[in-house]
Amino acid sequence: MKGIVYFIATFIVLLSTNGKVLCVSIVELSVPDVIQMNSSDVVLDCDYTITEWEQMGLVLKWYVDGVQLVYQWIPPRAPQSLGILKGRIDTSYTAADDPWNKHRAILIQNPTPELSGRYSCAVSTFEEEDTRSADMLIWAPPTKVSLFYWRPSEHLVNISCKAFSVAPAPHFRLYTRDLNGTRYEVEIRGSPKYRQGALWDTMAWGLIVWEDTQPNSEIGCDLTIPGTTHTENRLKVYHP
Repeated sequence: MKGIVYFIATFIVLLSTNGKVLCVSIVELSVPDVIQMNSSDVVLDCDYTITEWEQMGLVLKWYVDGVQLVYQWIPPRAPQSLGILKGRIDTSYTAADDPWNKHRAILIQNPTPELSGRYSCAVSTFEEEDTRSADMLIWAPPTKVSLFYWRPSEHLVNISCKAFSVAPAPHFRLYTRDLNGTRYEVEIRGSPKYRQGALWDTMAWGLIVWEDTQPNSEIGCDLTIPGTTHTENRLKVYHP
């Protein structure tokens, strides 16, 4: 009797899927686009459906950048954190009450910039696999931004803007503003970067002509962090 019921159920699925039995399917992948470092724990969720006859073959894996396996769950075993997320995931976290779905999500504790990347969820059975991917950026505002100028030669003034412990490496714009409020962009001649773990110490510098810049005009620096809306500005009054 059970064999007849199974045959009928399989026949109905075949009709509804044009001959292809869909054993597992990811319904929704939820990965935040941008989060600030250490702002809060972050949850990456991978909601899927699975047919009852394929549950015993279920394997769920999370990857970073397509190659780094960071999480694996093979029910009814406990999930494992691996690679760069080893010890960074709360493996007791549950996303659902269903025993075949409860450990589908990963909760990353105290996310830091080195965990930025493309996250992929792969759900497989004995028959097939479904995979989805999304990018996540973890950024950090600079702990300090400083703007200063100095005179390397008789005719030139160096404008430098420095940012410390920031991620990802920021973009700089240097400029002057005369007494009438007109802004003039200063060409960036150099932008050295020094990486410390996942954070950057970096700067940008440019040159202006000493005699062409009015006393009491302004020197400025705009800093933006790629992939975010975070900006910072520094101004100084120019005294030749």
